[in-house]
Amino acid sequence: MGAGMASGGSVAGDLAGKLAGQFGPAPRRVNREHGATVPKEYAQLTPTIDFRFRGAKRLTRREVEQDLYELEWHLYNRYT
Repeated sequence: MGAGMASGGSVAGDLAGKLAGQFGPAPRRVNREHGATVPKEYAQLTPTIDFRFRGAKRLTRREVEQDLYELEWHLYNRYT
């Protein structure tokens, strides 16, 4: 356990402190209250996805790997 952890600090805080001298002052932490409920206008972003598709074809491992390879190709060749 590091010295910062023993005094109630955090690993991220300790790291930020060590890097502050190299990259300028450490950024200030933002502490704010988070709402306990979601506003109505954002409710469509909160449902849990049900992956149990009834009657739908399940992809094989090979099909999923091929999809990931294609996605990786598009990310590399179109968006980098």
